[in-house]
Amino acid sequence: IRMRLNTIVIILFVFNFQVYSQISTVALWSPVKESNIPKQGVRIIEPTAYLTYKLDINKAHELLDSVTSLADPAYVPRFFQIPHPDGTLHEYQVYLNETMSPGLMEQFPGIRSYDGVATNSSGEVVKLDLTPQGFHAMILVPGASTIFIDPYQHGI
Repeated sequence: IRMRLNTIVIILFVFNFQVYSQISTVALWSPVKESNIPKQGVRIIEPTAYLTYKLDINKAHELLDSVTSLADPAYVPRFFQIPHPDGTLHEYQVYLNETMSPGLMEQFPGIRSYDGVATNSSGEVVKLDLTPQGFHAMILVPGASTIFIDPYQHGI
């Protein structure tokens, strides 16, 4: 019986590792030169310093559509990477923000917001959404400036 129990523990550990690997971050962002972005929409926000990235919207929707609330008994951690001003990608464990009432969530299925915490113990907190108006994020970094991520242009 002892040998059988050890085997079960090892198998469960390997299985859990494989599940974690499957739900860990997928490549969502790719750097893009600003000169390669077609000027088709309206620039609402023009920051003084920034980097430009392309987000794979389909992969982002696929990942975020699988995110649930922390209160959900079937909650499974999901991880989302977001670029920072220094060009590095930071990973956040994200969960559904339930500020919106269930009635509004039902009325507007394309609008969801999420919260997240950095996986690197930095204390960073992220608020993000992916709506028909694009991806938006606000990253609160202890002891540093808040980071905002917004669409490059609107109306395209």
